[in-house]
Amino acid sequence: MYNFDNLVSVKKNTEKIEEKRINNYETAFNNALLALKDFKSKSSYDPQLLKKAADNLIEAMGQKRSKPEPYITLSCIFYMINEDKLAIKYLKVASELNPNLPQVNELRKLLGNISLTGPSKDDNSNELSKQSQQNEKVKNLEASSLKIKKIDSRNTNEPKRASPKGVFGFLKK
Repeated sequence: MYNFDNLVSVKKNTEKIEEKRINNYETAFNNALLALKDFKSKSSYDPQLLKKAADNLIEAMGQKRSKPEPYITLSCIFYMINEDKLAIKYLKVASELNPNLPQVNELRKLLGNISLTGPSKDDNSNELSKQSQQNEKVKNLEASSLKIKKIDSRNTNEPKRASPKGVFGFLKK
């Protein structure tokens, strides 16, 4: 016979895990937004704040991959430090998750009205299993994190680009 008590217990445990992931996502994303607010309020360029924001955004992505906000925000950070390839990469992910976000179109215009459709490097679903694709995404996030660490070693006192005004709409909170 089936033990329905075990099924109820598993369901409750699953709900607790999901609730914890949501809380971790919200904490990481809000910490990123706080770091970006601090960055915007400073009169001088502080790469540590961008790095802190980026690290928190990557943490948020790990918790809730279906949310476009961390991807678009990380894309903005990469845009600000002239890392257009990475900005486009994360902008494409955000666009796939929610193409109607005004920030997606705003940043797309700033990047030269790039196309956000068409095949991307990660569209090898016929060749790679889902697990391999997931491993590839984790490697890409780790590579991006290494790129973010290079923010600290920049010799300039100011970013090469100003923060995109219409793109950081999440900072209005």
